[in-house]
Amino acid sequence: MPTPLGDFNPSGGSTASRAPPPLKKAGTTYVAPGGGTPDNVPVFSTIGQGLSKKLKADAEQAVANATSACRASSDGKYEDHEFPPNDESLGCSASSLGVTSWRRLGEIEPPETKPHNDDGTLFSSAEGVGLVMGSLHDDWLLGALNVVAGNVEVASRIFVDTAHAAEGFFVVRLWAEDPNSDDDWAVVLVDDRIPCGSDGQPCFGRGAKPGALWAALVEKAVAKRYGTYQALVGDGRGEATLRGLELVTGGKARELPMPGGNAESQDMAEGWNAVREALNTDQVVAARCDACESICAEATKLGIVPDRTYCVIVANELMGSHKLLRLRGFAGDTEWSGRWSDDSKEWTSRLRNMLRYSKDDRDGTFWMSYDDFATYFTSAFAVRVADDRWTKITVRSRWQDTSAGGGPGHASWRDNYQWLLTLPRDTQLTMELSLPDPRLSNQNAVATFPPIGFVIEQGNGGADARRRRLRHAQSSVVYEAQPQLRRRLQYTFRLPKSPEGSPYVVVPYALTPGAESPFNFKVLLDDANDDGVADLTLEPVSEKEDWYTRRLRGEWSAASAAPGTPAFAKNAHMPLSFEQGATTAKGGRATTGRVFVCVETIGFSSDMRTQEGMQQGTRYPTIGVALLPGCSAMPQAMPPNAIHGGPEAADGVWIETTLPVGGPPHLIVPYLAAGEHAPAGVQFVITAYSDLPLAAAAADPNGWECEMCQPPGQFGHTGPCPNRLMYEKMCRFEEELDDRLAFLQAMLRGDADPRKFCQPVAPR
Repeated sequence: MPTPLGDFNPSGGSTASRAPPPLKKAGTTYVAPGGGTPDNVPVFSTIGQGLSKKLKADAEQAVANATSACRASSDGKYEDHEFPPNDESLGCSASSLGVTSWRRLGEIEPPETKPHNDDGTLFSSAEGVGLVMGSLHDDWLLGALNVVAGNVEVASRIFVDTAHAAEGFFVVRLWAEDPNSDDDWAVVLVDDRIPCGSDGQPCFGRGAKPGALWAALVEKAVAKRYGTYQALVGDGRGEATLRGLELVTGGKARELPMPGGNAESQDMAEGWNAVREALNTDQVVAARCDACESICAEATKLGIVPDRTYCVIVANELMGSHKLLRLRGFAGDTEWSGRWSDDSKEWTSRLRNMLRYSKDDRDGTFWMSYDDFATYFTSAFAVRVADDRWTKITVRSRWQDTSAGGGPGHASWRDNYQWLLTLPRDTQLTMELSLPDPRLSNQNAVATFPPIGFVIEQGNGGADARRRRLRHAQSSVVYEAQPQLRRRLQYTFRLPKSPEGSPYVVVPYALTPGAESPFNFKVLLDDANDDGVADLTLEPVSEKEDWYTRRLRGEWSAASAAPGTPAFAKNAHMPLSFEQGATTAKGGRATTGRVFVCVETIGFSSDMRTQEGMQQGTRYPTIGVALLPGCSAMPQAMPPNAIHGGPEAADGVWIETTLPVGGPPHLIVPYLAAGEHAPAGVQFVITAYSDLPLAAAAADPNGWECEMCQPPGQFGHTGPCPNRLMYEKMCRFEEELDDRLAFLQAMLRGDADPRKFCQPVAPR
């Protein structure tokens, strides 16, 4: 595939405008100074470790034993004779706890739909549903489960096997430090008989909504591990709930900074970022208001229950000013009644829709601001599952020259680097886009950043699946991080499985075209199978698989005549034709090729979009483009088969069409609408994209282009391009310099061989 070369810009350009880019190959990646990983290449790393061999073997043996027992039973259901449904397992009389029966999950009304299988539906109601304490009062354990349920994926890890619900058993793992073993996980197998009361519902821990019974299964496994249900009785004060969290996750709780209500803004930011980072890396986060603290009385008046362990489910920053958290206590507890409570005046219909929030006084959940959270809660902690594995993908890149394409509202958005994302299943992702802090290298530097954002769109399908998206379409957006004047953006969201043969396209951008900067892009996700293999693919759009491209740049003064005027025949233009013998994706001879043509205006100064509150738009001239099929030279009159894009007062206009292979070339002609005049120095750029290889420019069989390379008889130079001669001379100089540097490095290592490096350079 011939690679077209970009435009030549001898004077460089300001980052405040989209100036013509310097000469470089389209799609070239930049290498970090001093070596290292090339830019744009995703680097995958795995943190944590997966399930141990011992735990897997223990679980497999437990399942095999239970399956064998099911085959011997009359109804095919498993009966756990080690923990039978009687007073011995309760540890006291059934009547003292209100137990009237032991029912299987399918006998508890209303039964869940497809409640227990490997696709995660066992936990479909866990995240948004508070837990009910019941008559056992095992606050420490249910408090821990309430916190763990803030993240469904973490809660699901308690279960090693949920695939045998039809046989009536589950396999749960619990953390139990064993000085005689290298593995502190213990496997506990339980049947699905749950102690129930006269209403047919579980007597002890369960979800507030009927059918949410996962916590009852974990509670039974812990009771079997401890000997009886009665052995679980205990409050959640002090370290008790932390021990419960360790029991079900194996992770050690770590304190998060709690700045207090009168803290400095820097401390508040540190505390907020700590909560966000923990939630974004699949840790569970909890908070408490200790009864011994002075703020307790005031917190109680506002609905906070002292010594209750609350789960922090979500921490969101909305519209750049609202830092909100969603918390959950036990169902039936009093709820927060301050700002952002159910009846608070801060709520608007838009915010409720954004957060999918509806009032419910009984579910134990509520929203509050981070300021109030830091004031009325005295401690917070985070826990990660001990053997949790998660994947981090880091991309180092930069917006520079042509690749500084700007935001989705610009035609040049397509020039930003793009990455193809393929998801084999619905996946929760955390994506972070960040710019370097100039103060790290220069303490006197002023930290100013362009507005940055990223968008994820549905990619192309079929033969174009590996190619970049050329045009932004709001209907194709699957997630969008709106641009903000911040150095770092971080969002957590869930994406559905990508359609077969059509990956998502991820495009980070700086809002203003031409705003240059290095940037880092990171993706974090949980390793669902704990196998150390990433559960997605993320790769840059490859130059070899992208669209075939040709580009021409010039002054609008050379293309100012509108169609129908005599001067239109003198407009600058770009010939376009396909290579002879071009083949289709299936290998057959192509008779037609698809072409996408964009003509855009560049060279405007900054229009203040980098300053908040100054977002007025640029007054672009009204431009258009005409594609003249089968024209070897500019005609005096517009042919009837001409295809038009525009005219439109925009930064770019497009044509999409299909053209025949062979025959005379096709001409692409930019123009200004009648009566329009572009400011001096403002230029046009013609870019043609095709699914077939494009023939070289007429002035040079090797495909060289600069703004003065035109067919003879038009304008500009003829013969060899002086810009190309200069470029080739610089390339030879760079090669010689590389050889000298390699020789010097070899000398420092002590293995230099002058004969290897000091070869005469052949004249060119």
